[in-house]
Amino acid sequence: MVVTGLVVADSIPQIECCIGEWTTGTRTDTAFTVQDYRGIYDSHLNCLQEFDGATKEFSVLEGICARIYEDGQ
Repeated sequence: MVVTGLVVADSIPQIECCIGEWTTGTRTDTAFTVQDYRGIYDSHLNCLQEFDGATKEFSVLEGICARIYEDGQ
């Protein structure tokens, strides 16, 4: 998997943490800790690896990551 895929896997738990801060409609400070979010990261990384394996011949994940990279420039 391309390095950008790892960045995607890393970003998703951070996004979940930010959403969780607003769950009640009022922002509450939530710590982004390894203990709380490691499982979420591992789960998303596993899903991305499975998706990459299932769509490898079409380079789908590579295309998605390239698009994210280009749009982020």
